[in-house]
Amino acid sequence: MAPARKGRAQHVGAAIREARRERSWTQEQLGQQTGYSASAISRIEAGRTRLDVDTIPRFAAALDLPLEHLGLTTPGIQVPERSARSSETGIRLHAHGEGKYGVHHPHRGPAHLETANPMTTLRALSAVRESVTIALNSDPTTDELAYIVRAAAEHYAQIYSKIPPGMLYEEIYQTRAAVLEASPPDRDILRASGWLTSLLGNLSFHLSDTAAARLHLTSAASVGRRHDDLDLRSWANGALAMVARSTGDHDMALRFARTAVDAAPPGLRRAQALMWAYLPTLAAQGDADEADSTIAEADRQLEAAESTEAPGRFGFDLAERNLHEADAQLLLGRHERAARIAETSMEGCEPGTPAWAAAALALAQAETTSSAADAVARAVDVLDRIPPERLRATARTRLSSLTHEVAALGSRASAELGERMRLLPTLVDIHGYPIG
Repeated sequence: MAPARKGRAQHVGAAIREARRERSWTQEQLGQQTGYSASAISRIEAGRTRLDVDTIPRFAAALDLPLEHLGLTTPGIQVPERSARSSETGIRLHAHGEGKYGVHHPHRGPAHLETANPMTTLRALSAVRESVTIALNSDPTTDELAYIVRAAAEHYAQIYSKIPPGMLYEEIYQTRAAVLEASPPDRDILRASGWLTSLLGNLSFHLSDTAAARLHLTSAASVGRRHDDLDLRSWANGALAMVARSTGDHDMALRFARTAVDAAPPGLRRAQALMWAYLPTLAAQGDADEADSTIAEADRQLEAAESTEAPGRFGFDLAERNLHEADAQLLLGRHERAARIAETSMEGCEPGTPAWAAAALALAQAETTSSAADAVARAVDVLDRIPPERLRATARTRLSSLTHEVAALGSRASAELGERMRLLPTLVDIHGYPIG
């Protein structure tokens, strides 16, 4: 930790410790209010764990402290009501990295957006819809409006992981509704709006609303098919394969995955469809030979891709490619290989991001049979670094599976993980209501 950041962490930790003691709370009691374990609270108070700007308001609310007392002076950030500590999850649709195949470099390019001032992002979110509204009131040409809607979709994809999902869902919905209400059903506008619909499908899935996810994604896939947008058709069908797998419908998942691969243009997009949609479905069915062939074909597509080719849709990169292979190797029972590949995926991610968390939990799952204690420590590290409201539904599923696996092994280390999962705030849907 850099000296300046360490000093800030120690200041915040000391303020939290002082406020906790004034209330005669134990570290465990504060943890129950904030979703952290007692050991994590101890590290925070000692300045060994640095809270980010998304987490500080939660501690301020629990301890009835002004944000400034915890070093957060950004105007406009509100302390949440203690009764409304909703869990806000979201998937990371990677900011486009630099280099061939959209390789993500943690310390270069747009990756800094992950830790950027959140108010900048929130203002930008509102400004996008306002600009679309201005355009609609200015009688734009069809070409101009289609261009604006495509730009809005790209913006929403880039900031996907930085905005509470309920808020982002509402923004995208209102933008799409305004466009469709004010404009004629033009082919280009419908194609651009199809990407907004696909984002709504993603948000629904990662908030555990699979029915809404199927509806939105099927609509987006239909737009892609009817209006000759192969990228949209491929990506929406790939997402539908993901949703079908989550419900155990592997036959339907395979059907969607094949459509995604067939529609994807050669190169990076086809590699993405192969690794994200087709490979996991084959692995879930235990088809090791076809899975290995799919990995080889995806790598051939990557090798043949042009060096100037734009990153895959929503930022598919090598770190994500490795994550998908690690997950497939886990499903095929190849734990040592899965561990090596998951570790490589972690190395390509910015620590503390949702992509990093997914790779870390895949590695933890691979470690359960060889070292349950290491697997638990890795999972607890994810819970320490990622605020509950930023944990994707898929990360929660990985954590729940890992908790059951280490408990079944009788590992002594499983107790802390089980307690952390018990304290994890409930996931909420797009309306803010608890799920399950």
